Amino acid sequence: FGLAQRLDDAQTLFLCAVGLGWALDETARHEESLAIAIGTRERMTALGAAARYGALFASKMARALFELGRWDDAAHLLDEEIAAGPSRYALRWLLSNRIRLAVWRGDFELVERDLAAYQALGERLIGPDPDLIGARRAALAIAQGRSTDARRIVADTLAHVIEPEVDTDGRVLALIGLEAEADEAEQARADGDAERLEEARAAAAGLRNRIAATVERVRNDGGQPSEIALADVALAEAFDAEVRG
Repeated sequence: FGLAQRLDDAQTLFLCAVGLGWALDETARHEESLAIAIGTRERMTALGAAARYGALFASKMARALFELGRWDDAAHLLDEEIAAGPSRYALRWLLSNRIRLAVWRGDFELVERDLAAYQALGERLIGPDPDLIGARRAALAIAQGRSTDARRIVADTLAHVIEPEVDTDGRVLALIGLEAEADEAEQARADGDAERLEEARAAAAGLRNRIAATVERVRNDGGQPSEIALADVALAEAFDAEVRG
């Protein structure tokens, strides 16, 4: 990243800064991720590349602000950048981050509007991507108490994602699925439906294994799993235990 900063090549700087920012967020170093995003955005302006890359780093800033609990700052930044008319590529990132923030704030009207705007872009996300939109839709379904819809969204999305074990939102999606399976198992027990309960148990085991694959893949590559990834594995095991009863 230091070398990229010294080069007058905006694309090289973009790729390095995005990768570094992602790694910092993965290890819960959000203050540093925010500083990288702010500094890179300023550098892009100096390079005359703000129109192409500025909004992308505004989105990275918003993600870090969200993680730091500075939700008002994140909301203001996202609203400002989306209103400015960014590129279609940047708009995907910005909308995805605003959707996540709005779900946590319970602003479901804004979530529905932004999901519709995202869908209108006519783009399909397949594979590791920071704005895996299926995770946003599933989170909305869980927040609204629609666990059946969440189960369907999770299954449909994971069926089309490439290598979800290397993607943050792939893990988030699986965790949402586990929460939905826990709800399904609870209802199946209440209804005395043994078949539904076994289906929920099987689905939960599969989702738990997907998340565990995150740690295994990193270790197999000779790396050390991040604290966030390890916490996700522990949470997945807790959800699975709840489903198994």
